[in-house]
Amino acid sequence: MIAYIDIGSLIGANPNAGAASYSVSKAALFRWNSCLAIAAKEFGVSTFIISPGLVKTDMTDRPQFAEIPEDQWVPIEKSGELVMRLASGLADKLTGRFIHAVDDLDTLIENADKIIEQDLHSLGMQTFTETT
Repeated sequence: MIAYIDIGSLIGANPNAGAASYSVSKAALFRWNSCLAIAAKEFGVSTFIISPGLVKTDMTDRPQFAEIPEDQWVPIEKSGELVMRLASGLADKLTGRFIHAVDDLDTLIENADKIIEQDLHSLGMQTFTETT
């Protein structure tokens, strides 16, 4: 299969008033990727949206990031490693899913059926249904 990979962020699944436009753009990318996964699957294309995590960049060179402990930062190389592994086809069963750079990809692959069955690592809404 061919892999298509978007760079997202956990902020796309979590409201953040201080970064509303960034959050909304990442949520839209999240939904785009899951729609593309459905449309592209028949053509042998797997799609993923990954989060590099908290990486030191020009964007994070701001006062609000100054107090973050060193162990909370994710080396940018983690994203590159994840992209290479996803491009290899090992995780194709998880097409359309969100994967964080610090996730244990082998564990996700081993649990792919459960992840799909429970609709995990995806953007969605759970609604209340009253049962009688």
